[in-house]
Amino acid sequence: MSKQLKVMTLGATGQTGRHLLTNLLLNPSISNITDAGRRSAIDSGITLGTTRKNAGSAERFETIDRGYPVLFAKLARDTNKKPQTLVYLSSSGASPTSPFLYPKSKGLTELELSALGYDQTIVFRPGYLAGTNRNESRMAESIFGKVMGLASFVTDSAQIPVSSLGLAISKAGVLGYSGLEKHGIGSKVSGKDGHEFWLLGNADAIKLAQLDT
Repeated sequence: MSKQLKVMTLGATGQTGRHLLTNLLLNPSISNITDAGRRSAIDSGITLGTTRKNAGSAERFETIDRGYPVLFAKLARDTNKKPQTLVYLSSSGASPTSPFLYPKSKGLTELELSALGYDQTIVFRPGYLAGTNRNESRMAESIFGKVMGLASFVTDSAQIPVSSLGLAISKAGVLGYSGLEKHGIGSKVSGKDGHEFWLLGNADAIKLAQLDT
């Protein structure tokens, strides 16, 4: 019998998080799920996110987008050194040196999470999220989504359905570094102060979602 995993999620009520939670509940390898919501050792998954407009200011945005996930991961870290995996949903173009708020926040969060001491830190950088069901209207995003939808016919790096992304994240936490490497999905990259994390781009997430595990 395979080892049973305990999982804690942050952001399970969001666009991707709700699909992640559904797939975790269906996974026989998961014995316990704790949802920290938006408001013994465990493996952690973070899909929390917001926009600058909804946050109200750049400072508030960074608190929600970076401060909360890092604090959550610190609190979830097991002091008894039991094996733990941290999975974080970042964004395409994430970079700690970006001149733009959103990708810079994501890039800095990746680095901070990689330095927390988890046995495995897995980061997803998806493209445009298709199939969302938002309460508010985002005209620019809607137009961009149509463009990415057309682009997806010629490249698997443009977009991914949120349902597929949620499925991929749930699989990544179970497979870990060794399983992802075995299937040729993603690669290990350097994080903060020499720490490393496993990075999956949009094409990797699509491949993982389609993988029969």
